[in-house]
Amino acid sequence: MSRTRTFLTALALGGVLLGLGAAGGWWWATQAPAVSVSMNNPPEQAQGEVLYWYDPMFPQQHFDQPGKSPFMDMQLVPRYAESASAAAPAGVTIDSAVAQNLGTRLA
Repeated sequence: MSRTRTFLTALALGGVLLGLGAAGGWWWATQAPAVSVSMNNPPEQAQGEVLYWYDPMFPQQHFDQPGKSPFMDMQLVPRYAESASAAAPAGVTIDSAVAQNLGTRLA
């Protein structure tokens, strides 16, 4: 009789823990902030003159007008005059202090 009672107690405790886990999951799902992301309507950017449009997946190719990319069938993204002058130079740049701390040496 003791073995059956232990089994039933363990089974009831497992059920209670499972119920508490389900209740916690429901509470977490209802408390999570609602996130709404829309890729079709990007925010308006009044950045100035548009230099060209490009495909984010193939940025080497420039286009004269907006539309769909022939490569990935995505909307083309405008490159503005201000962002082109403020863009980082091509390649990887490492601050000299960081290079010194890493012990990087150029031959």
